[in-house]
Amino acid sequence: MPKPKPQPAIRIQGLHKDYKQHQVLKNITLDLPPQRLSVLIGRSGAGKSTLLRCLNGLETPDQGRLSVAGIDLNFPDDARDEAKDQAVRLRTGMVFQQFHLFPHLTLLENLELAPRVAHGRLDAHTLRRECEDLLDKVDLAFHRDHYPSQMSGGQQQRAAIARALATHPQVLLFDEPTSSLDPQLSEEVLKVMLTLKREGMTQVMVTHELGFARKYADWVVFLEDGVVVEQGPSLQVFGKPKDPRTRDYVKGAA
Repeated sequence: MPKPKPQPAIRIQGLHKDYKQHQVLKNITLDLPPQRLSVLIGRSGAGKSTLLRCLNGLETPDQGRLSVAGIDLNFPDDARDEAKDQAVRLRTGMVFQQFHLFPHLTLLENLELAPRVAHGRLDAHTLRRECEDLLDKVDLAFHRDHYPSQMSGGQQQRAAIARALATHPQVLLFDEPTSSLDPQLSEEVLKVMLTLKREGMTQVMVTHELGFARKYADWVVFLEDGVVVEQGPSLQVFGKPKDPRTRDYVKGAA
């Protein structure tokens, strides 16, 4: 018998989002696979970051259905359901364009804060050891007592990834994590994402790094003007795109 198809880590059905009179997301429907790296691509203003922010409650959809890490939400009915919002946030981690590290805390203290505040972790010794292991994972163990201002942009972004991992998320979301970094520092961050990919972490990334998406993404979604134009395995979307808009956008991707 064939193996049953794994359930998607994220399922989006008929999702709409408006800002005043402007439709940002229009009837978005897609499934994103578990334990894989999914990438959202498209021109600026296509709706990629808005869609990503809807996945962990930073934006509230106006209409549609979401299933994220086992939590089901229906909009507009669940728009004010704080319990569901909190459940989603506890199961997802977010890495932003800017690092958002607390400048008055060391890297280690930055990592320890979210598990304490959001998850109520009181086992200080175990938590510290876990956070030290995470800094080692992103090659920042030596800098555990340094402040963000003492770090390069790439180091700060790697620390931000470690901080997101400190809450043991089921899904990790990245909003253009390398957009403010030069190529060498971008490579440092992307290497961490590849390590997480090999370990089976479910990741969803918004990026303009088409070369990285083509080479390493498992699933690619191309958006334009708030609509999913095309989605599929990287080899298909970059190698044999079906829609002329996709072909125009991905041409020249290394």
